[in-house]
Amino acid sequence: MLSLEFAGWFCCRLSTDPDPSDEPRGVSGWSYALAGEPDLDRLIRFQDAPVVRRPGPDVGVNVRRVVLDGQPLAAHPLLGARVELLDEAKFEGRNGLVSEDGWEPMLPFHLAISGDGLRVSRRDPLGAQERPIWEIEPQLLLRQFLERETRPTPEQVLGAAGSPPPISTSARAARHYAPRSPRPSRRATKWRRWRWTSACARCARSSRAC
Repeated sequence: MLSLEFAGWFCCRLSTDPDPSDEPRGVSGWSYALAGEPDLDRLIRFQDAPVVRRPGPDVGVNVRRVVLDGQPLAAHPLLGARVELLDEAKFEGRNGLVSEDGWEPMLPFHLAISGDGLRVSRRDPLGAQERPIWEIEPQLLLRQFLERETRPTPEQVLGAAGSPPPISTSARAARHYAPRSPRPSRRATKWRRWRWTSACARCARSSRAC
């Protein structure tokens, strides 16, 4: 069996809550189309982003690893090949009506991989072009949901944007949670002061002498 593992950065320009999912410019959510930029279209682009903002990572998804019968191949025509989603794939969450944010299915799902004169593609038969999303059975939609949530680390995001962090997250956490020397509580400190003061009142000598 031939397995292809791909990774990279993709572009998806879409409105976010509380804006409706088809809001073209962004009004009340976290995403906006700036002046001179095209409308938000919700398309998932693995290649050729229409808008590039700097600093930011370069958009592109490519095959990073080729495995044949469990053995990784050092040389293969599809190693480094372009990966694309065709037929204007979109995240179909519909403001939580279909799924929660970050777990939306991608419809339609038509994947194409091409490189060095080879091209392979696969299309899931269920898709928004055949039936409206509200007519698709939930058990069929489940196979297009993400199997696990993947989040890049802050170092990966800043590194891809060309802005390495001044201090790593691990170093910051180590500094924040570093063990400190034990210090007496405020209650114990007040009690010692009160004891010293009382002793001074009885013997009329300095607190150090007491």
